[in-house]
Amino acid sequence: MKMRVHLLIIAIIFMATACSKSEESQQPPAPKPILNDMMYKQVFTELLLSSKNWAKIPEGDKTKAVQEIMNLYQERENSAMLKPADFYVKKIDDAATLGTFPIDAPLPTLIKFFAVMEYDFYNGQDKDELAKTVLGDKIYAITQAKRRQESAAAPKLA
Repeated sequence: MKMRVHLLIIAIIFMATACSKSEESQQPPAPKPILNDMMYKQVFTELLLSSKNWAKIPEGDKTKAVQEIMNLYQERENSAMLKPADFYVKKIDDAATLGTFPIDAPLPTLIKFFAVMEYDFYNGQDKDELAKTVLGDKIYAITQAKRRQESAAAPKLA
């Protein structure tokens, strides 16, 4: 229950801070990792259990960790996420900055949550059914409202 409340809060913030596609294309390249291998492995292991120290991790190492989680999903669940790792780093940073970050959530849970919200988690399942399962009814309804709003605002092709 506590995790659902945290995820609901993240979903609301996510909706408020959603980036437009033009902003995504203007992002600079991701910074390079700076932690040495031993320190990075320790940080990564901690992130698998809890993301409470997310704000203390250098940007390049955040991107590296998110990419590794994306690779794990690809290998273990035969799934794919097409948005770049730095997109998800920004989503998690935004949630953490606004103070609604669920510090007890493992990084893989957060990444999957945001990927499903973005309809960017490709595993062969119907996107709507996956969203209902992962997000729950309330967050799914918010996500659907956001998607309808975005499609209404998008220019129509003749």
